[in-house]
Amino acid sequence: MRIPIVGLIFLVACGDGRGGADAATGDASPVDATTDSPGPSLTCGATTKCPTTDYCDYGTNHCGAAPGEAASCHERPAACPLNAGAAIVAGDPACGCDGKLYSSACIAETSGVDLDASGHCDLAAGAFRCGYTQCRLANQYCVHEPQPGGDDVYRCQPLPSTCTGCACLADQPCGDACSGDAAAGLTLTCP
Repeated sequence: MRIPIVGLIFLVACGDGRGGADAATGDASPVDATTDSPGPSLTCGATTKCPTTDYCDYGTNHCGAAPGEAASCHERPAACPLNAGAAIVAGDPACGCDGKLYSSACIAETSGVDLDASGHCDLAAGAFRCGYTQCRLANQYCVHEPQPGGDDVYRCQPLPSTCTGCACLADQPCGDACSGDAAAGLTLTCP
């Protein structure tokens, strides 16, 4: 009886199974982790706030700083993904539009804050910017997946143990689109 209850808790916490950009499970998909509010979306921005049950989702995750960036109210996630022990699954840290670094994109959105792809949050020790997240220099590289007309996806991937530059990522998807170096961080940009 215990397994169905844990499964039910996981199903409720994960929502409709569309995945999310928060990489909470370590294998993020390029779909926004939020659920649209019922009915028509309300527009929001610097002077127009969302209802307290929503957060203002900026179209390109630049917190309204990008020219013509549209924003609409989205319902806050009811809960973040859980592991079998009923603890929140750790994800890549996420920079919020309020300048705070959250433990994951889901935690930021649950707190009513959209993600800041400009990376205006303080950088954690030993980390480098990867859009709205921060990857560890010692053992991760950044994957940036531009999404025409939507929020770009950023995620941290494990860096091969002997990797010191772009050449060691050549066999990865988009490995030919590598930038950076081991000292500043490596980023693969996938179309």
